Amino acid sequence: MRCKEDNFLSLVNDPQAVVELQDKVIRRFSVIGLQGTEDDIAAATTDVNLARIRSLSTMRYSLWKPLLVESRFVRVLSLYVSSRHEVAIDLTVINHLPLLRYLKVSGDGKKIMLPCQIRGLRVLETLDFSDILSHSSISLEVVDVPRLSHLAVPMGCTRLPDSIGEVKSLRTLSGFTVPMDSLESIIGLGRLTALSGLHLCFTRAMQRAEEATWMTALSTSLDKLCGLKKLRMDPSDIFQSVALCADDALGSLSPAFRNLEVLDVGYGCTLSRVPRWIGCLRGLCELQLGAKQLLQEDVAIMGTRLPSLVYLSLRIPGIPTGRITVGGSTGFPSL
Repeated sequence: MRCKEDNFLSLVNDPQAVVELQDKVIRRFSVIGLQGTEDDIAAATTDVNLARIRSLSTMRYSLWKPLLVESRFVRVLSLYVSSRHEVAIDLTVINHLPLLRYLKVSGDGKKIMLPCQIRGLRVLETLDFSDILSHSSISLEVVDVPRLSHLAVPMGCTRLPDSIGEVKSLRTLSGFTVPMDSLESIIGLGRLTALSGLHLCFTRAMQRAEEATWMTALSTSLDKLCGLKKLRMDPSDIFQSVALCADDALGSLSPAFRNLEVLDVGYGCTLSRVPRWIGCLRGLCELQLGAKQLLQEDVAIMGTRLPSLVYLSLRIPGIPTGRITVGGSTGFPSL
């Protein structure tokens, strides 16, 4: 009620509530569940003034289609696109929203038309497509977006752009697939020195020699990411065989990211053994790891040198050759 009185937030879930908003200057507009056909909803919202809107969100059960071209002052945009929409929603217009800072799009990917390039949004900080429910590939280039800090795409559906190394403001990057279209994209990761969170997917569509080249380039780039706090690697398809790290490239890292708090390579790749550099990550809280071989000394390293570890998941495809003891003299004070 107070939000309504102060015109802080306009929240609607039926056509009558929309009628009450006509001729008002709306700043923050959230649509929960306008029902009916798309034509009925369009007719009910025709006279709603969105010209000065700053924040716009549509929820899961709404079929309302906002006219984004009229909302040039919008700063926050969160849209859910339903499979019940009759026509795909055209979001290529977002490149003409110069004040946009936050964009999240979720829902049925078959009903969404995305631009191939996100261009010239000088103040955009968050671009989140991670909840688009589609297995089709997304082609995405980020051009001249100097303040972009968080970029997420659907897991395993998108190749990393070659120009990603130019987006040096990035702090989190999620969902992109290895291998990419060229080595330049994975080398570019090493230039993203502000990264604190990285989540990549692996595909099995690699020959053994090619896999070795990619993994070596990836380990070289990871070596340069001093500020990394979260690193996750997954298969692009949960039903496929896990990707192997050729020549144990990740196992031979001498990582600069000593402040890592989360390391998850449990299903993304299988190392020949637990890497020695794990013991350098004294701030590690969560560890998920796959290794062909696990020795008691590996457990001792994790237990005595990782005092902050509270969650541990080990995947071992083979059978340990000897008894493995967790606890007692092996430490794990916080597990």
